Amino acid sequence: MSNTLKQLDKTLNKEERATKLVWSIKTRFLVANVIFGLVILGCVLGLDYPIWTIALLWILMLVANFVEGYFYKRGKLIYTLPAFGLFLDIIAISALIYFTGGIESPFVFLYIIEAVGTCIHMDRKTGIFMLVSEWLVLILISFLERWGFITHIDVGIFGRGGFKISDLNFIIFIALSMLGFGLMAIYMIGYAAEQTKIVEKRLRKLNEKLSEANARLKEISKLKSDFISVTSHQLRTPLSAVKWGLKIILEGDVGQINPEQKDLLDKTYQSNERMIILINDLLNVSRIESGRFGYRFKKGQIDKVINQAVEELEHEIKTRKIKYSFKKPSFVPKVLMDSKRMRLTIQNLIENAIRYNKEKGKIEVVIEVNEKNRELLLRIKDSGVGIPVSQQKHIFSKFFRASNVIRMQTEGSGLGLFIVKNIIERHKGKIWFKSEEGKGTTFYISLPVAESQFEEFMEKF
Repeated sequence: MSNTLKQLDKTLNKEERATKLVWSIKTRFLVANVIFGLVILGCVLGLDYPIWTIALLWILMLVANFVEGYFYKRGKLIYTLPAFGLFLDIIAISALIYFTGGIESPFVFLYIIEAVGTCIHMDRKTGIFMLVSEWLVLILISFLERWGFITHIDVGIFGRGGFKISDLNFIIFIALSMLGFGLMAIYMIGYAAEQTKIVEKRLRKLNEKLSEANARLKEISKLKSDFISVTSHQLRTPLSAVKWGLKIILEGDVGQINPEQKDLLDKTYQSNERMIILINDLLNVSRIESGRFGYRFKKGQIDKVINQAVEELEHEIKTRKIKYSFKKPSFVPKVLMDSKRMRLTIQNLIENAIRYNKEKGKIEVVIEVNEKNRELLLRIKDSGVGIPVSQQKHIFSKFFRASNVIRMQTEGSGLGLFIVKNIIERHKGKIWFKSEEGKGTTFYISLPVAESQFEEFMEKF
C-alpha cells in the first residue's frame, strides 16, 4: 500500500512539474510578445529603443522557448528544463533592461514578475533567490554604467540629459524599491502557494481515507448481498415445500378438512406466500446490486404482458371490488424487452394500485404511442391514498414505505419500486409518477419502440 502511494506521489509530482512547465512556456511566449509590442509602441512615441537589437533578442527568446517545448513534448529533461528556463529568463530580461535604459528602463518590473512566477512555479526560497540574483544583476549593470565600463543607453525617458547615471541616490532608490516590492510580492504569493500545498496535502489524505472507506463499504455491501442471497436461497426451499404441502391439504388430496381447519390453513398459506414474495424481492435486490440480475431481451407485446399480470391479480381486484379498465390503440408496436422481468414490473405497480386503493376504487391502465420520440408510454392510475409530498423523493429507495401506508398496516417490503426502477432503466426506459395524498397516484413508464415497429405502427395508423 505504502509503495503504491509513493509511486502515485511520484507520478503526481511529475505531472505537476509538467503542468507548471507548460504554464511557464506559454507565459514566456505571452510576455515576450507583449514586451516586443511595448518596445515598438515606445519607438512610435519617440523613445530611442535599439529596435533591431531588441528584435534579435525577442527572436532568440522565442527560439529558446520552442526548444524547451520540443524537449518537453518528448518527455525529456522535465526536471532540468525549469532551471534552464530561469537562467535564460535572467539573461533575456537583463539584456532587455540594459538596451532600454538600464536602471531607468520601464521594464525593471519584469524582475519582480519573474520572481513571483518562480515562486509559483517552484517555491518561495527559489523565488527569493531569483529576486536577489536579478537585483544584483541590476546593481552590477548600474555601477558598470556609472564607472564607464559599459555605455549607458539613454532612450529619452527623462528627456535628453535629464537623468545622469552618476546620480547614485537614484540608483539606490530604484534598486531598494525593486527589492522591497519584490520581497512583499514573493511573501504574499509564497504564503498563498504554501497554504494551497497544505490544502492539497490534506485533500490527498482525505481522498486516500475516502478510497479506503469506499473499498471497505464495497466489501461490506458484497458480504451483505452474499449473506442475503445465501440465506434467501436456504429459506426459499423449505418455504416452497410448506406451500405445496398446504396446497395439497387445502385441495383435499389427503382427505377432507372442516371449514375451521380450512380457514386456519388458508391464513397460514397466505402468510407463507407473503414470506416467499419477500424472499424473492430480497434475492432480486441482491442480484441487481451484484450485477447478476440477468435479462433476455427480445421483441414482445407489452399489452400481452399487462394482461398476464392482471390475470394473476384478478382475484384481488374482484375481492376489493375495484373497477379496472385497460385502454390501448388498435395496434401496439413491439418493444425490446425481457417479458419475465417486465411482467414482474407491471405486476408490482398494479399490485400497489390494488393494495393502497380504496374499496370500490378505480385502476386505469393506458397505453399510448409517442410518435415524436418513437416511444411507448404506459400509464397506471389509481384512486388510492397517494404519497405525501415530503416523502415522494424517497419513493424508489430500498425499504422505503410512506407513512400513510404504514398506518394502514398493509403488507409490503419497500423493495418493489426499487426493483421496478432498475428493470425499466435496464430496458433503456424511464419511470416517473405524479401523486396527491388522498386522491391517488399515476405511474408513467416510457419504453423505446423496437426498430421497424414504429414504421409499421404509422402505416396501421
